[in-house]
Amino acid sequence: MPKVIFLHTKTNQEKITTLCKVVQQDYEQGNKILIFVPNAEAGKFVDTLLWKLPPESFLPHIFASTKSQETVVITSTGENINQASTLINLNSQLHPTFSDFAKIYELYDASHPDKEAMSKKKFALYQEKGMSPSSLVNASFDVSDF
Repeated sequence: MPKVIFLHTKTNQEKITTLCKVVQQDYEQGNKILIFVPNAEAGKFVDTLLWKLPPESFLPHIFASTKSQETVVITSTGENINQASTLINLNSQLHPTFSDFAKIYELYDASHPDKEAMSKKKFALYQEKGMSPSSLVNASFDVSDF
């Protein structure tokens, strides 16, 4: 069973910062990462973001829809195309192969009541699947303990 971690965010800037911190930290730990986005437009946004942040470096990555050996892959396909151990789910739905991952990050989005309701629904879905999601509130986090 994967370890599921919900990262609380309240603003769009917190979402961006949190995403970049998680990718950077897992990348530095040598983990393969799959970033699951809802569509190509969202994928291009994340792609551009990861080239710019953090400003002192960049995270090598690609936006892809077919199998890849890259360490960090952004995709809207429902497959683990780079055999990643870490999933960052930016989609409103669970990843179709979520059980293939060792660790899953979800953003608990409290920026709007509708988004918070969706986050609660996803949290409950993981519980229904027999998992015990963790919740991390502080944006200045260290996820290495998870």
